[in-house]
Amino acid sequence: MCSRLLALFVMGVTAQAATLSATSSQTSYTVGSSVRMDLTVSNVADLYAFQLDVSFDPAILSIQSADELGYFLSNGVAFSAGSIDNAAGSIRFIGDALRGNAPAVAGSTTLAALTFAAIGSGITNVVPTNIILLDSQLSDIGVTATGLSIHVLGTSPVPEPQSYEMIGTGMLAMTFLFCQRSGKRTRNDRNENDVCKHRVSADGYRLSRSRRNRT
Repeated sequence: MCSRLLALFVMGVTAQAATLSATSSQTSYTVGSSVRMDLTVSNVADLYAFQLDVSFDPAILSIQSADELGYFLSNGVAFSAGSIDNAAGSIRFIGDALRGNAPAVAGSTTLAALTFAAIGSGITNVVPTNIILLDSQLSDIGVTATGLSIHVLGTSPVPEPQSYEMIGTGMLAMTFLFCQRSGKRTRNDRNENDVCKHRVSADGYRLSRSRRNRT
């Protein structure tokens, strides 16, 4: 009798241990960048189907798409990419179910990948909500949700030194082309060509000096 009660207790703990988490390779982005986020379920037993919504701050993020991933990508038959409402800051009815002969999920798997556009600065919590997990008997599986805090910065990263060098080289090339075009307009306009030569020389000197200062 005691052993049966203990088994039922362990089964109950296992059934309630499933966790659905929003994860990302980073949590800090800049405005204009793409934000990739995965929805992963862990500590689950006998998972056959799922459905969920995701909420976020529409002033900071804009959802672009939801894509099927993990075990359901190769074994699912009814993936729903959800209904996007960027005005309300939500995507609803992301879901999938396994085909009849596919074994149910035990352990963990990624359910879907979300792609957002970072459209405004600030901090937003991306939270899975209204989660339904079903086992192979179509009974509910207990689950808890873990959201993710995303920080979007309003400024772009400072260009690397190589970028400055490319900008300087581009300016030098444009000055040279301008001089070439000016030289073709008339043979008598030698004064303008002399000015252009001085410009190219000066730009080259500034670029060379900039390189020495960075090293």
